[in-house]
Amino acid sequence: MQKELLKNLRILYVEDEEDVRRNAVEYLKRIAKEVLEASNGKEAIKVWSEEQPDIIITDISMPKLNGLDMARYIRSKDQEVQIIVATAYTDTDYLMQAVELNLVKYLVKPITKEKLLTALSQSVEKIQDESKFVVQLSKECSYSAYHQKIECNEGDVKLTKN
Repeated sequence: MQKELLKNLRILYVEDEEDVRRNAVEYLKRIAKEVLEASNGKEAIKVWSEEQPDIIITDISMPKLNGLDMARYIRSKDQEVQIIVATAYTDTDYLMQAVELNLVKYLVKPITKEKLLTALSQSVEKIQDESKFVVQLSKECSYSAYHQKIECNEGDVKLTKN
């Protein structure tokens, strides 16, 4: 069910290595509603403030502003956005800083699709605003991906797998 819910979310991917970013964004576009991208922490803060993504995936080592400082700034303004760190660093100092920022996951590169999907699923579980999973079908009806049902003025319609 978590993978289905990802189709309703916006993800910001922050990575300074263009090839890595391009490949990750290409994959994420298949599973998310919208994927935004940034090449450094300063650019990511600008994109975050304008677009308000639901999930941020960031590298640590980047020019202009590193991923942990970017996450610290965003976390000071927004406690709801889910942040995942993807990095080659296994340094205890970085790990301790990440713990203090209440991140969803600290992924060590190379990152597999399975590790990424697990971290994204954990992010979905932490998102409290169920309205992000609602699609308005008409004036009277909406679809809740979170509850997997159609809600209408006349009553709810429970959906089956078929």
